[in-house]
Order: sequence, then structure tokens, then C-alpha cells
Amino acid sequence: MTRNEAIARGLTTYNTGKPCKRGHHSERYVSTHNCAECLRERQRAASPNTVEVVFPSFPAEYVAELRAYGEALRLTAAMRQAAANAG
Repeated sequence: MTRNEAIARGLTTYNTGKPCKRGHHSERYVSTHNCAECLRERQRAASPNTVEVVFPSFPAEYVAELRAYGEALRLTAAMRQAAANAG
């Protein structure tokens, strides 16, 4: 199915049957043309539990700083969401 066909049908994803540049045979998003599996891999790499896996050569102090920064971002996002829900 082509992207234009998916748009015409109101779908959010489509599959061309061709692999992406990284070799995945996954659906692509209509809005961004991105491969769904590539996106999942990026999200897994960005997970707070994978800093050591993705960047094994980073010093422990820097990994701790990255974790603290990520936690601060999550808290800020949670505070914004709570404020929006409060009214």
C-alpha cells in the first residue's frame, strides 16, 4: 500500500513491503514516513535504564548526571500535566 492510499483511507500507518534503510520490514507512519521499528529502537535507547548499554564508555559520574537530568525532565512534565488537569 502506498502512503497516499493510506492517507485516502484515513490510516495512520502503511506498509510498502520494502525494507527501511536499516532493513526493517515494518509499517511506516503516514505523518512522518518513519519506520515503526526504527522508532521503537530509538525509544528503547532513550529509556533511562539503557544509558549504560548505549554509552558504555561514559564515566559513572556522567551517567549519574544524565539520569538526574532525565528524572528532572520527567518530573517537570508530570508537574505540567498535573497543573493542566487542575484547571
